[in-house]
Amino acid sequence: HDHGSHGEGHDGGHDAESGHGSHGDGDGHDGGHSCCGGHGEDTGHDHGHSHSKVSALEQATETPDLTLPVERDLERRLQVRFAPKTLEVVNHGGTCSAPKIEVFMVSDAFKNVKRLDRQRMVQDCLKKDLDTNRIHALSLKIQTSAEFEKS
Repeated sequence: HDHGSHGEGHDGGHDAESGHGSHGDGDGHDGGHSCCGGHGEDTGHDHGHSHSKVSALEQATETPDLTLPVERDLERRLQVRFAPKTLEVVNHGGTCSAPKIEVFMVSDAFKNVKRLDRQRMVQDCLKKDLDTNRIHALSLKIQTSAEFEKS
């Protein structure tokens, strides 16, 4: 961050007029961190770094590799995204041009996550495949390690 450019022309008296004063302690630095919602200086720096990690993860998990068979590609991306202890991806073929896929996954990434939210997490990971009709239907069975050991 180049705090010098944010501070120019924004001494203590001008912050309130420019609207930057409401973001933080009025030193003019928080004005440039609009994505942080004024959490504070340190949070802003961490927030910026986590963006790059997330985008790298999203890149690896959300971008389909069309050179692989669909079930191998889904396995690869689900492994990266959820680090499952158990993962089975079954291609049941399909009546249309796109296959029906069944996913059975055991991962502690789903600890304390409601069933519906777990399904949304996996669907988000595979959104491009669903949107482009690479997958016609997706059947999910998702458990944590503790749930799997009980069943």
